[in-house]
Amino acid sequence: MRFFRTSLLFFLMVLPVGYFFAAPAAEEPQGQAADRRAPSETTASATLVARLQARYDETAGFRADFVQEVSSATLGQTLTSRGQVFFKKPGRMRWEFTDPRQLLIADGSALWLYQPSERQVIKTPFQYAFSSQTPISFLTGVGRLEEDFSIMPQGESRSVHRLRLTPKQAAEAVGLLDIEVSKETFDILQALITDPLGNTTRVSFTNIDRETALGDDLFRFELPPGIDLVEPLPGR
Repeated sequence: MRFFRTSLLFFLMVLPVGYFFAAPAAEEPQGQAADRRAPSETTASATLVARLQARYDETAGFRADFVQEVSSATLGQTLTSRGQVFFKKPGRMRWEFTDPRQLLIADGSALWLYQPSERQVIKTPFQYAFSSQTPISFLTGVGRLEEDFSIMPQGESRSVHRLRLTPKQAAEAVGLLDIEVSKETFDILQALITDPLGNTTRVSFTNIDRETALGDDLFRFELPPGIDLVEPLPGR
C-alpha cells in the first residue's frame, strides 16, 4: 500500500487545483518569445485558459465528491478510493478519503496527512509542500496557469474541453497532467496525472457546490491521542 500512499501525495503536489485561489494576474514580461502555434489556435486556447482562471478567481471556496483511481505500471494494480474534498481561500483544503480511510488537511501553515491504519500523522511545512514550481501552487495562491505551465488543447466533446498542462520547470520530475473542463461551468471535472514511470492517478469530481459557506474549523487539524507525529522537515 506504500505506493498508493505515495501516489496520493504525488497527486496533491501536481494537481493544478492551486489556481482555485490564484493571486491577481502578473504583468507579462517584455520580450517574451512568440507562441509558435497558429493564431486561431493560440487565441482559442488563451481564451479558454482565461475563462478557466477567471472561474476560480471569483470563487471563495467549494466542496465536491471525488473518486480517485491510482494505477501502478510496474505492479499492474489499481486502487480506487473516494470521498469529499473542500477548498477555501486562502490556501486551505481538506481531503476526506473513506476507503482506505485517510485525511489530508492544508491549513495555510502546514500540510497534515493522517493515516489511521498506520497510527501516524505526517506533517510538512506549508512552504515546502507547495512551491511556485508545482501545479498545486495555484491552489495556494502562489502562481497562475499560464505563468507556470505550457498548455495545449487536447480536443473536446459535447460537454468538456480537454487540456494538457506541462510544468515549465521540472517537467521531467512531474510528468503530464490532463484535465477535463466543463463547457457549461468551467469547473474541472477530471484530472489525470501520468508520472515519468507511467503510473497514473485519475481524479473525477462531481456534485460541485460553490454556494455553501465553509467554516474555518473544517481546515484545522488536532492530533488524535496515541497517534505518532512524523515531521520529515522539522524546524525548516
